[in-house]
Amino acid sequence: MSDKKEAENSNEEYLGVLRTALVDNNPPFCSGTLPIDAKDLLLYYGEGDRLGRVDFSNVAERDLERLVRACEPAKFGRNKEDVYDESIRKAGKLDADKFATKIDLTGNASGVSILDAIRFGLLDGKQMEDTKSSEPDDDWESMSDSLHESTKSIRAELYKLNIYGKDGFFKSHQDTPRSTDMFGSLVIVLPTVHAGGALVFRHKDKEWVFDSARALAEAPQKASIAYVAFFSDVAHEVSVVEAGYRVTLTYNLYFAPPLDLYTPRIPTASTIPTNLTLFRTALAQSLADPSFLPSGGLLGFGLHHQYPVDANRQALPHISSVLKGSDALVLTACQALGLHAAVYLLYDDALLLPEEPRHGTEIENSFLRGALEYYDGRVVNDRREFDEPYGGGKFAYEKENIIWVTKQTVYNRVKTEYTLVREDLYFGNEAGAQFTYATPVLIADIGPAGAREKGKRPSEPEAFSDSDSDF
Repeated sequence: MSDKKEAENSNEEYLGVLRTALVDNNPPFCSGTLPIDAKDLLLYYGEGDRLGRVDFSNVAERDLERLVRACEPAKFGRNKEDVYDESIRKAGKLDADKFATKIDLTGNASGVSILDAIRFGLLDGKQMEDTKSSEPDDDWESMSDSLHESTKSIRAELYKLNIYGKDGFFKSHQDTPRSTDMFGSLVIVLPTVHAGGALVFRHKDKEWVFDSARALAEAPQKASIAYVAFFSDVAHEVSVVEAGYRVTLTYNLYFAPPLDLYTPRIPTASTIPTNLTLFRTALAQSLADPSFLPSGGLLGFGLHHQYPVDANRQALPHISSVLKGSDALVLTACQALGLHAAVYLLYDDALLLPEEPRHGTEIENSFLRGALEYYDGRVVNDRREFDEPYGGGKFAYEKENIIWVTKQTVYNRVKTEYTLVREDLYFGNEAGAQFTYATPVLIADIGPAGAREKGKRPSEPEAFSDSDSDF
């Protein structure tokens, strides 16, 4: 067998181990029921002289009917517009300034905080994100101790009240991104007797169901609420309500600066997540073998989640601090091993960019040169010669091949726009024009055998003045 063939076989063997370590069977949500003081189940709504009150600890159907009459028809976002269409969504809504609730997310009758539950149940892969180092960590297990002091704060912003009566539903949708720091949504289901209205989640060809009606019916204490928190980019739908009224409070969830509003009182974990240990170990073993990428190269990871970006300037640096699930796991392991890793937009399978260019929609001529220099772009998977702008001959850039550990989806490959959003998917609640979802890729620079942590960066093209380009 030739040396080249042996190297290819070695690469594939290690890549297979890395892929297996990244298999994520965890659902993209956490859910449950919590007992609550009856006094905290009072809800006030309305404005002016049209005020109402509902006691959800002992709710009567006539009270819910009055609440329905106070609501407006719920809309949803499509193509950056608010749309009312009962073939897609049939529900009522109140904006946050039209009602008041006494529910405290930081603690309740059971002494359990819903925000703590979200930290522990949903953000397992994010726990390690704040434990960053530019140098390899010789004592991997010591990172566990630092988790207690490096917990990232989260905050919840009350957004809407929604009520679904008999035959109410909402077809599959994503929740509208409201900020680059937004990572998820929290839905609290108030204790009403109803049937149907389950939340159905679909992500990466898997499906999960949270039946709040059943969860509340089986709760040991009558005065209880059901909750479900999920990553906001995950597609979900509200199935048809078969009887009664399903009443929910929706919150937007954000990562917050340290010491802001709410920091979990309990450490997030005392041990490293198992899949993080497996992946880090597999990656370390791969890098230790000189037959694995002997000359170095790029390892590519198609990210599992989408992330909100500013629609007016789709820059990506913030995404490294808000990665979710196994996406955060990959970055954490790479950084712990001293590798340079960053998120990029991949354009036409040929150009990596850390943000959306202000001009240019095709990889050619002055756009390529400007992208490479001004935006620190990288040509990958293709060697081309391009005409110099203004008749200056031709220039060429050496390609950098990407070896993909996890496959890209169609949403990682940006063709005509830098942020590709599914046009067949609706957005929850009203549309938002300022933020949209992007699905970048994560690229780790691997140095040659013996110098892995140094990485390998492309040679710098010849400098040219700003007057040569519109970038």
